[in-house]
Formats: sequence, C-alpha cells, structure tokens
Amino acid sequence: MHPSALVSLSKRYFDMFKKISKYILVSIIIFGCSKITVPLLQPKGEIAYLSRRDSDSGYRDNLEIFIMSEDGSWKRNLTNYPGHDYSPHFSHCGSKIAFLSERDERYHMYMMDITGGRLVSLVGKAISEGSIQFSPDGTKILFVVGDGYDNYEIFIMDSDGRNQVNLTNHPAGDFSPHFADGGTKIIFGSDRDSAPGGYHRRNIYIMDVSGSNIHWLTKNDSSNYFCSISPDGSWILYNSNADGNMDVYKMRFDGSGKQNLTNNPAWDRGGSFSKDGTKIMFRSTRKNLGPDICIMDCDGSNQKILLESETAENDQQFSPDGTKILFTSWSGNSRDIYTMDLDGQNIKQLTNDEYDNLRPMYRPKPFD
Repeated sequence: MHPSALVSLSKRYFDMFKKISKYILVSIIIFGCSKITVPLLQPKGEIAYLSRRDSDSGYRDNLEIFIMSEDGSWKRNLTNYPGHDYSPHFSHCGSKIAFLSERDERYHMYMMDITGGRLVSLVGKAISEGSIQFSPDGTKILFVVGDGYDNYEIFIMDSDGRNQVNLTNHPAGDFSPHFADGGTKIIFGSDRDSAPGGYHRRNIYIMDVSGSNIHWLTKNDSSNYFCSISPDGSWILYNSNADGNMDVYKMRFDGSGKQNLTNNPAWDRGGSFSKDGTKIMFRSTRKNLGPDICIMDCDGSNQKILLESETAENDQQFSPDGTKILFTSWSGNSRDIYTMDLDGQNIKQLTNDEYDNLRPMYRPKPFD
C-alpha cells in the first residue's frame, strides 16, 4: 500500500474513533478506583436495593442486596446469604458496595465489589443502620457504632477498614454523620446538650474531619435532623419542630439564615436538592397520612404534591441526571420500586413480585 494511502486510512480510523469516543467508557474501575485505559461500551445506569425475593439460600423472608439496570431489567442477587444483608452504600466511583450483615454477628460492616465478589470484613462492631458514608475522594468511610441504647459514637476509617478512630467519644448519642465542604468537615446530629433524664432534644453540629472544633449549627430545645447539602455547598436542609410541628428548613453552612420552607400544620419531613439546586423534594402528610412525595422551589415557593395516594411513598431520590425520581411504594401487601418524572407523570414500576423491594440507591457513574 502506498504510504499516502496508509496515512489517509489511518486518519479515517482516527476520526471515526473520535466520533464514537463519547459513547464509550475509557476505564475499568478496579479496587481503589484506579484506572486502566481501555475502550468499553458505556453501561446503563444501575440501582442497588434490598429484596426479600427468593434466593438460593431458600430463605424467602431474608433481606438480600440486589442490583438491577435503571430500567428494571437484569436483576441479580449480590449477597445470597442466609443472614440479613442490608444498608448498602456505593463507593464514590461506584465500584464497591459497603453494607451491613448478620452473617457473623449483628450489624457488622463488609465490603464487596459490584459483582458481589471479593468480600472483605471491615468493622467487627455493631454499626448503626444508614450511617455509612464515603468521603468525596473515596479514601475514608464514616460510620456510627452504637450499644443499642443512648451511647452512639461517630467513627472514621480508611476505606480498607484500617485506622479506625472515634471522632466524638462522648457519653451522649451522636448520629447521622455526613461529609461536607469537600470532605474537610463533618455535619452530625447529637443529643449531647439534653438535660439529664429529660427530653432528648437533638441538635445539628459541625466539626473538622479530625473530630476537633465542634460547634452548634442549631441551638434550641427542639428536635433537628440533618437532611442534605445543596449542590454548591452553601445551604443545609434539615427538619425541625422549632415552630411546633415538623417542617423542612434550610440554613447557611455556618448556621445563619435559618428559614422554615414548608411552614405547614401537616408533618413535613426529609429534603433533598435537585441536581441543579433549584428544586427540593420532601414528604408531607398534608393530604394523606402516607405521606406523599412533594416538590417545591428552593425558596419554599410553588409547593405541590407529585404523587397523592393512601399508601406511604418512601426512599425518594433524584436520578443522577436529574430527570427522574426514584421511590418505593406499597403494591398490595409488599413494597416495590418505581420511577416517575419530576412532574409526577410517567410512573414506571421497576420491581413486581410478592416480596418487599426497598431502599433503592443509584450507582454513581465513574466520571460524574
């Protein structure tokens, strides 16, 4: 072949690769989220969830961790063990899942890869459900160790389970830690300032990632629960009954500028920002004791119910691209997983069997 023809052919192949490169994934994510550069087809989005559906273990009432494509197809059991497995949390790049299990003793933490393989034990202590959180860079994990009564402590460790440190070390209860400010701060709830023997009020605090410089963000005699942080990091959503009943509030990162956003006599709980920060999703009993999934603008205006039913909707979250809402609802005698558009339309059922399917969580995409 003439050299000029070879150059022309090579250029055509190079141009073709550039055109399709946006449709391929150029990394394999392996343990620790290091990267090997090879072209692979971009996978569909995926959802991890808990299910009591049948497994090879034969325990049909046993909670297992499943994963499925975001359209509800290709469901598979990742844990498949007689003891309960629950509270799954993806690593920051989506290659690993940390979870709690009763396979050795109650509430111990384990880690597995996205196929259910390479299982390792991380923490041999009683972990509080829902307390696991990875740092933004994936190198650290927050979790809560509790005795089942009042004394809960916030720990931090390396993502491989090493260097476990008690950050709070306080006789009161410390709960619900969340990384903030790029992983340099931790927001958490505590009842450390409750009167001895009295009502356990809970306030929201912030501390350095080292556990130092703890100070109040809320300071009142009410119950205050952290919910989420705005995408730009400037606002904190939380629930409080400071005005007499539970409402959705927001405040600045330093605790200033507190605003009651819902200000409704009904029970309003939860709160998460949309990906662009312009909307807030929450739940309310203003129409049904359910409660129902609602949405409002980030300043509290234009509040509306997205899905009104007599059954409870739970586990709501925005999809990674911000176009869908993922949630669970009762279907007959069991709970199933659904999606809908941001206006409450185009409801799609993703699971449909006689056993509970709950606590869905979108898998992070490696390059989001």
